[in-house]
Amino acid sequence: MILETARLVPFPGESALVARFGSVVAVCGASGDLDAIAELVDRCRVAAGEPTPGPVVTRSLAALVATRDHSRVPPFAAVAQGDDGLAVVAFGGVEVVAHGGAGVAEPVTGRGQVGTVEASWPGPVGAVTIAFADSGPAPMVVPDGVVHLALGVVPGAGAALVAPGYDPTPPPLAPPAGAAATEPVPASASATGPVAAGAARAGGPVPEALDVVGLGVGKDPTAAEPLPVAPAPPELRRAEPALGPVAAPVVEDGRPCPRGHFNDPRARFCAACRAAMAPATPTVAGPRPPLGVLIFDDGTTWALTADFVIGRQPDVSEAVQRGDALPLPVEDPERSLSRAHAQIHLSGWDVHFTNLSTTNGSFLWDAGRAEWRPLPTGEPLVLEPGARIGLGRRQAVYER
Repeated sequence: MILETARLVPFPGESALVARFGSVVAVCGASGDLDAIAELVDRCRVAAGEPTPGPVVTRSLAALVATRDHSRVPPFAAVAQGDDGLAVVAFGGVEVVAHGGAGVAEPVTGRGQVGTVEASWPGPVGAVTIAFADSGPAPMVVPDGVVHLALGVVPGAGAALVAPGYDPTPPPLAPPAGAAATEPVPASASATGPVAAGAARAGGPVPEALDVVGLGVGKDPTAAEPLPVAPAPPELRRAEPALGPVAAPVVEDGRPCPRGHFNDPRARFCAACRAAMAPATPTVAGPRPPLGVLIFDDGTTWALTADFVIGRQPDVSEAVQRGDALPLPVEDPERSLSRAHAQIHLSGWDVHFTNLSTTNGSFLWDAGRAEWRPLPTGEPLVLEPGARIGLGRRQAVYER
């Protein structure tokens, strides 16, 4: 990536400052010592005047941290053009992630480190995202062709750098070699019917003017429009299943945020309002809220309020028939999905995804390697926010 030609898109928000000076881009927290913030921005501006600013900015910002009280220096990250690729420096809870290209380096974060963390990315890079590690996954939704910071300092919540011509979308899913293109369906089996009563479903398609960058991105494998992933989960409706074992509210130990929303006790920020969680707040027992949403490539959104079986005809699943899970039917004209293709299981505050299909299988998009990784049958995978799952030729993104 040549930084001078890359498009810089600040993420919406006011929790940070996004700065660009030629081949130097920096994101720093907006809270902290104002003198430290001003000096950080000024050092980036000065380094940008060098023929190769990468080594200069990493040394300069490392010296800034070394000579100041760390509690007064805001978390920050900077990316600059180096001698051979990109130079990256980070301090505090900021994460810098490279996307695209073969053999992209590991993410860089200063979280948990005493001083700055520096790295060099010599290989080709299609996009770079800079976001605060404690504020959840980076909001990877970017208005296509509209937002671009060419020079200066603006408020934001992080930023994305995108190289000209970089296509961030994963390739269409194709059945593995030797796999059946479709699953035979008995003549007596009926087509997938309407959504079962009581299942949680919300939202709809997001405007098509959105382009998506990074992990949790992609297009419908059979269409050209981008996958409609919302920058924040749509309003959810809690499921009221009629099935016995999943009808009772699940009680877990958690912590309320300052506004009273009940959260995972491990969370640093409230999942509902993003308020900072006080570490000293004692845990209490309470009804667990929905553990996020699954957003399918046609815009259909399901709130995860209970265990689900996903497929063309999930009612055939023994778990559904026993009342241990709700059916989540997915329209699949190509019949690339099995009738009971995968299962969602809520355990504590975690969401486990298990592939049940031996025909066309399930896949996890690996953004670092830019490839679909097949998931073994019957082995649960804990979903992280932003995870993209391929089911046959359908796709879904998990957000929380």
